[in-house]
Amino acid sequence: GIQLTLCHQRRFGAHFIRARELAQEGAIGRIERLEGYCSNLFDWGTHWFDMFHYFNEERPAAWVMGQIDVSAARQVFGVPVETSGISHIAWENDVWGLLVTGHSPQTPRLSKLVEREGMVLVDPPAVR
Repeated sequence: GIQLTLCHQRRFGAHFIRARELAQEGAIGRIERLEGYCSNLFDWGTHWFDMFHYFNEERPAAWVMGQIDVSAARQVFGVPVETSGISHIAWENDVWGLLVTGHSPQTPRLSKLVEREGMVLVDPPAVR
């Protein structure tokens, strides 16, 4: 009798829908890798995991691996979050994903990158 709501609404954004259509049509090549970066797993990371699955046709993951660092105290909406983190996913169709999170004082360049949220879909280079 308990309702659980997940608010993964990004997949309904017009630009994400169009990107997925282009990938499905082969217009941007075959997706080989999905990469994302964001400030934390709690507030943004779950959205990128959802989008990874959205772009990869909802395929199940074959395996996952992750690590977080909590060397600096950080909170989002009063909830403790990681200082930085890395998540690696491999799907059964040989697509793999990488998500980098956090604002580590030890990595100012990376921290500047993940101040914003973003995603990259990578297709394999042409075989010569």
